Amino acid sequence: PHYFASMMIQYGHADGMIGGNLSVPAAVFRALLQLVKPLPNVPRVFSAVAAVAPHLAHFGEEGVLFLADCGLNAEPSVEQLAAIGVETGKLAHHYLGRRPRAVFLSHSTMGSSMTPSAQKTKAATEMAHKLAVDGIVDMEIDGELQLDVALDPSAAEIKLPGLDRRKPADVLVFPSLDAGHIALKLLQHVAGAQIYGQLILGLARPAAQVPRTSSPAAIFGTALAVGAEAIKYHELYPSGEVS
Repeated sequence: PHYFASMMIQYGHADGMIGGNLSVPAAVFRALLQLVKPLPNVPRVFSAVAAVAPHLAHFGEEGVLFLADCGLNAEPSVEQLAAIGVETGKLAHHYLGRRPRAVFLSHSTMGSSMTPSAQKTKAATEMAHKLAVDGIVDMEIDGELQLDVALDPSAAEIKLPGLDRRKPADVLVFPSLDAGHIALKLLQHVAGAQIYGQLILGLARPAAQVPRTSSPAAIFGTALAVGAEAIKYHELYPSGEVS
């Protein structure tokens, strides 16, 4: 069914696809990657989730966080990491209706560690700035930062004294799939966040994969998100094809 659905959205017989509650994630990802065209300006297809938890402190500015990549790329390159941040920022802008703040996460804050992974995150942040400027993307980009600095303004004041007070991040960009997926599961199963997605980004058609543990509310909300992406797609590409 995943291959059939992927062909349907690729050839215009459906506007979006959601699957995975009865299968392993690879079954959904494999069909989409083999049959749906990628976007020419995104170097790697990836996934993002919307996490909603208004009951948690410092959980974004409005109780909503967008997390990426949580499902596809084990060790994204600097170029891929930068694109993941910018594309997820576009997604956040679409849903929040305002300028989002994306933070590239690390175990390091602004050079507090000089490990290769911290340097990679720093380079991805710098590249993302350039991508956003070149693409005229209205978003704020920060990094490399530790998670507490990204979300808690009081922690940011302590670790980055003298800088302007920062609002909590809206988008969290993880340095690896391990970090992103573990954080996602902790938020969902321990902190009680409602998770929508994974939304598959970088494809020329809207699609999402949901886990086998998804609740009916999570599946329904993810389907609504795919529908919203389909509406946006038709507005951007009235001919039905990405130019």
